[in-house]
Amino acid sequence: MKRDTKECYEDCERKKFFEQEFVESLEIEQVQEFYEFLQGNRRETVPRSGTGKITWNPEDMPKLSKEQAFAIIYYLQEALYTMPDHYEKCRICGDLFDGDKDGCMGGYCDECGCQCDYDSLENGCDDCPDAQ
Repeated sequence: MKRDTKECYEDCERKKFFEQEFVESLEIEQVQEFYEFLQGNRRETVPRSGTGKITWNPEDMPKLSKEQAFAIIYYLQEALYTMPDHYEKCRICGDLFDGDKDGCMGGYCDECGCQCDYDSLENGCDDCPDAQ
């Protein structure tokens, strides 16, 4: 029985590998650019290829709040798996940070610092109510 091309493509290990490599290769700076773009704060960007420049007309740009912009990033992370899911938004300043390298489990960036009194908790950060 012959499989159709779309079915073969969906099952292709190379496709899965490429998609995962692409997603994991997105750096925090690129996600930050997208976050700023969604808020209407970035009019120019250089594509991942490193060639050329993309410029948007200010009237055509979205102007979302930090919460709305991150909701889109979160959806792309958790529902579509198109962005690494370790980039987080600080609960205080709203800046993005790499949760695998910076910040704390409670969702605070290094600049704002952990807001939990983890010394008073039996299991330290693992018991932080913000990390739940």
